Amino acid sequence: EITDSSGSLICSETKSATSDDFGVLSLTIGNTSTFENADWSKLPFYISATVDDVLLGRSQILNVPVAEYAKKVADLDKSILKSKVWTGSYSEGEGSYSFRFTDETATLVHSNPYDGGYSATYKYVIFGNLIVCYGSGTKDSKHLFYTGSCLAEADGTDYK
Repeated sequence: EITDSSGSLICSETKSATSDDFGVLSLTIGNTSTFENADWSKLPFYISATVDDVLLGRSQILNVPVAEYAKKVADLDKSILKSKVWTGSYSEGEGSYSFRFTDETATLVHSNPYDGGYSATYKYVIFGNLIVCYGSGTKDSKHLFYTGSCLAEADGTDYK
């Protein structure tokens, strides 16, 4: 199965396969239209495998579908980023995040009722619809994907 971060089903298929001499299976899941109706504001997506009703594993799908979707979304530019404060939250009551962009920097403010939170200022570059925030003295780098209506981070945080 392929599901989004809320658990909604994107694709479910039943396959038969035989492993090679090393016990490795190779399967193709979905096709070119699998992600056409996916809700891209619900990243990350996950893939899971079940054999005889036993879950073998569940992993986050990383780059290929996201990169393919990026081809269909309007190009991102600095004016879109600077047009608003992008806000997101996680774990009800645990805090919130906001990003504010200028021509040169992106400032992330994390508000947390338990530890007071933090802020970090990054330099950033735009590659199509991917924003890479980086810089010395910051907590870590950030990779954000512009979906056309929000900024999505790989950990599932959406900034709207």
